[in-house]
Amino acid sequence: MNSRRVYIHTGTVSRMKVLIAITTLNQNYYTKQCLESLKFNCDVDVEIWDDCSKEEDVKDLAQKYGAKFYTKKKPGGLTDSWNRIYRRFKESDYDACFITNNDVIIAQKSLNEMIKALHYFPLVVPVSSLKGVGGMKIQSASSYGIPDRDASNPYLIESVQNKLLIKNSEDPYIKIPPFVIPPNCPKHPIDISKCIGRFHGFFFGINRDIFSQEYDNLHLFDPKYINVGNEDELSARLTIIPRAVKTAFVFHYKAITLGSGYYSSRKVNDRNSLERYHQ
Repeated sequence: MNSRRVYIHTGTVSRMKVLIAITTLNQNYYTKQCLESLKFNCDVDVEIWDDCSKEEDVKDLAQKYGAKFYTKKKPGGLTDSWNRIYRRFKESDYDACFITNNDVIIAQKSLNEMIKALHYFPLVVPVSSLKGVGGMKIQSASSYGIPDRDASNPYLIESVQNKLLIKNSEDPYIKIPPFVIPPNCPKHPIDISKCIGRFHGFFFGINRDIFSQEYDNLHLFDPKYINVGNEDELSARLTIIPRAVKTAFVFHYKAITLGSGYYSSRKVNDRNSLERYHQ
């Protein structure tokens, strides 16, 4: 565990020790797909951070795929998991850390493309389908030469990844722009007009330069945003600009863990509502 893994990029040898942390809450069918896809990616350490799943075999999945397993005594929500992973990364000797939802399939080569990016930028994100990134075009594969119908098809993941590499390898990174508030948009709980670069948090990578952006010594994300608004709040106080990696594709099912009803309930950061979704 103390050895540094070697990665080749831009003609030079660089060394990075990388952790990927998967957040889970039941839905083992999707967690298994995520873990399966990691078998074909570059060599990284994999961990599962569970928010008190009722499906006990999530621990068995972790053991089957050689992932470390962490759980909680009581549910705390997604932001709590993110902050626990952040502290784990901060206190470790890892050079980079990826945090991902469990309802993703990671294309071959995509993780290595994002590791390359983390040599240069503190916070990077992949591209996905329009649905997978909540309509954020800057992270949509359709903005980089891929029809959204292809990016939305889980059977075409490797095809999409290979096409992105062909089309974008000479210019693989793009700054994520500030969020433009559309006319008549309902008031957002966070002043997202101040965001330097608003990103979708279904999958993101950070290097150790992110420590300058933390909420406090123990948290990268404001703990009061239990499940939603966490990446928006971070975006509103970033002093660094996140990058999207146009050569990295991650398929995202979207709204699987808690379901679309949770996100439309307007109680996304209510702890009583959170408890109900664990019952």
